[in-house]
Amino acid sequence: MKKKIILLAGEKSHDPGFHEYEKDLTLLETCLEQSSLRDQLACELHTNGWPERVETLETADTIVLFSDGSDYEEKRHPFLIGDRMEVIGRQMRRGCGLVLEHYAVFLPSRFQDSILEWCGGYFDYQTGGPPRGWYSKMKTDRTTPELAAPSHSILNGVAPFEINEEYYYNIHFKEHDSRLTPLLRTSIKDEEDEYTVAWALERDNGGRSFATTMGHYHSNMAVDGFRSMLANGIAWTAGLNVPSGGLG
Repeated sequence: MKKKIILLAGEKSHDPGFHEYEKDLTLLETCLEQSSLRDQLACELHTNGWPERVETLETADTIVLFSDGSDYEEKRHPFLIGDRMEVIGRQMRRGCGLVLEHYAVFLPSRFQDSILEWCGGYFDYQTGGPPRGWYSKMKTDRTTPELAAPSHSILNGVAPFEINEEYYYNIHFKEHDSRLTPLLRTSIKDEEDEYTVAWALERDNGGRSFATTMGHYHSNMAVDGFRSMLANGIAWTAGLNVPSGGLG
């Protein structure tokens, strides 16, 4: 049976070229459907961040969300409308995969336990000090991220790549989480440390998650290593075996 991949593109909120949720996911859908795994998967792309028929999520092998976050207005995050967190939680409990990209990792701290269990980390904009109250940070920089776990399937076929990105970093991770594997780390200008900006997690029930804080510029989809990592991550969370040369 084919693996069912649900792609949820949030409502457009930024200027053209930035946070192009539908365009980026459409491109990734094409990468997957033209890859060597095309006979093993079936993609569904839904706009406005949620499917019209919620029942389709009940048979998904992975759910991919690229959307606004919740820092300015909570309902901008598609998972925070109505009972949707409960719906997603039900999928996580049955072992469904999950992918969060860029702004979608902004979530309220009251859901910390859930998101750390499901995905291992999130952008914490509520528990930091003055003046802004952010624990996590944001900065645009051009870097060449380190492949922190080059043997991980999500990095199959991915060579180090230079990229200009609006990085979200100093992510709130669960402490000593043996389930979590950092995938990309990068230095950030004016910061002393390196920071994890992409990671994978294998839940105790067999579910897999992948998240990256990258994805601000639509033009970065032309960066082979970045695009391949995203396609690989989606396939891996769906339970597929990523070929050694990668996808995308």
